[in-house]
Amino acid sequence: MTLSFLFPLGLIGLIGIPILIAVYIIKNKYTEQTVASTYIWNVSNKFLKKKKKLPKIAGILSLVLQLLSVALISLIIAHPVLTYPDAANEYCFVLDGSGSMKATKDGKSRFEIAKEEIADVIDGSVNGSVYTLILATDTSEDKVFELLDDKEEAISLLASVEPSYSAIDVDRARQTAESYFAENSLAKVYLVTDTDYERHENVEIINVSRNEKNAAISEVSHILSGGELTVSAAVKSYGIEGDVGVRFYLDGSEEAIIKTASLSEEGDEATVTFTAKTAGYNSFRISLDLTDALSEDNEVVCYNVNSESTYSTLIVSDTPFFIESALETVTGIDARAVTIEEYERGEDKNGEAIQKTGYGLYVFDSYAPESLPKDGSVWFFGLEENVDGIGFSIQGLVEPKEHVNLTLSEPNSTTIERLTDELVGEKLYVKKYIKYGVNRYDEIFTYNKQPIVFANENSYENRQVVFAFSLHDSNMAMLPDFGILVRNMVLYSFPDILERTGYTTGEKLEINIPASCTEIKITTPSGRIEYPVSDAAANEFVLNEPGTYTIELGRIDTLPLTVNASARLCSSESDLNGVGTDFSLTDEGTSEGRDGIYDDLIIYIIILAVILSLDWMVYCYDKYQLR
Repeated sequence: MTLSFLFPLGLIGLIGIPILIAVYIIKNKYTEQTVASTYIWNVSNKFLKKKKKLPKIAGILSLVLQLLSVALISLIIAHPVLTYPDAANEYCFVLDGSGSMKATKDGKSRFEIAKEEIADVIDGSVNGSVYTLILATDTSEDKVFELLDDKEEAISLLASVEPSYSAIDVDRARQTAESYFAENSLAKVYLVTDTDYERHENVEIINVSRNEKNAAISEVSHILSGGELTVSAAVKSYGIEGDVGVRFYLDGSEEAIIKTASLSEEGDEATVTFTAKTAGYNSFRISLDLTDALSEDNEVVCYNVNSESTYSTLIVSDTPFFIESALETVTGIDARAVTIEEYERGEDKNGEAIQKTGYGLYVFDSYAPESLPKDGSVWFFGLEENVDGIGFSIQGLVEPKEHVNLTLSEPNSTTIERLTDELVGEKLYVKKYIKYGVNRYDEIFTYNKQPIVFANENSYENRQVVFAFSLHDSNMAMLPDFGILVRNMVLYSFPDILERTGYTTGEKLEINIPASCTEIKITTPSGRIEYPVSDAAANEFVLNEPGTYTIELGRIDTLPLTVNASARLCSSESDLNGVGTDFSLTDEGTSEGRDGIYDDLIIYIIILAVILSLDWMVYCYDKYQLR
């Protein structure tokens, strides 16, 4: 054991000891007291004569106590540190952050108990120890803190940790703990989990499982056909026995269809089926009518990916019949059609204002708008005048002597493959077309190596499909290919924001970002708001909580586009009493102890307080003759 001082200059205060002694030597020993009469004084001395031993040494005792006070104050300022070689340890805690750690019993979750267990170990460790906390999930280890030597800070950071609801990757967690053990084989490694491992070496397992019982919705499937939605839900038992009510809600309705799933034993699974008459739906919800240890797997919400898209379309054309009919027949889009004059005037024939923003698609037939829309895709038919930002130039009208046959392009890119899907490309003629100068484009039909129908992006990074001719100057609208091409163009112009709306916790949500998107706002089930970057074609966001995520895509000059997705708890986490095989650390590593440190001043302060209290008592005794 060695002694050192953090602030050695504090010992200068010991100079006060000889000063105090000198003051004691030279001070006047006599005190003047006033009494009523010499008679009373003599009587008092007569009765107290045998009790004057303490007053004789009271002055010396007070001096000793004051000298000790000066010495202790100097020590406290100097801050003494006692070092005990090899008395402290390095602690590495691997905390299970999986969804099953949210299981609750008697009002307290496993995760809360796990944090309490770690806090107790930290609090009871020798000063000088260092602490590392790793939150283990299915894909990564979040190092909450590493080699931290402050107990209070470690416990504070521990208190703020939350589980991720995903499964734990046991091998990855073990490898991470192994790296610390390899550096110091004397390190104490703890795995705090709710899994019972059959074998473990060089690691202490703290199992916080309390044999809780659970039931879960393990699988949901649905089919919409013939105006009827059929939903099947599988309910699995993890210790729950008996009849469990299953509720079905359609499109946010408060009225539920209730059915019963009968569970007879551990591992039993029952399937219930619901049917509802509907032409379409936005969402449906299934929930279990029971209270068990893990509520996070008792509800599943499913959103219709198609209902999450907006297909609002404005057609500007004096003859919109072909385009409007194709959109409505092939894709079901109810577009608003206005004439060129009405569009320029800003109101239709009924006097209703024509909004020039807020559409997902703008179709301009033989018309050049003054400016490009900023917030949606654009289709041009027979554009004869330049428009700033369209990404190509008008080079002139070409009128061949006879009708020319267009050639369908080979699908040599993903965009061309999508736009030409199922097209035949035969017997498509035009009698005149406009020659465009285009640098970057994906061609659909060509003539004489010139792009006649092509796709590109304009200056606002919105998708465009351009026809170098008017439909009235070709036979395209009469061909089966026209309906197919319109369908492909709609899918190209209205990419699904989400490929799917149902996920499992731990998965990545992929967002197909429209070109007009200026900001992405994601509200998590717990109400936390995230703003991932929006400059990538497909943005990824990890779903760490079960429940509904609301995604708002801010757009230029218009209201945000809102879509929903849901994540449900990973099915493996519903089994609350799992058994693992092995969690052992095998690396021999090196032996390296840490020095224990005692630098707590509280004991010195307590002793100082006691000494000052005794000195005050001696003073009062001497001053006021307290006997």
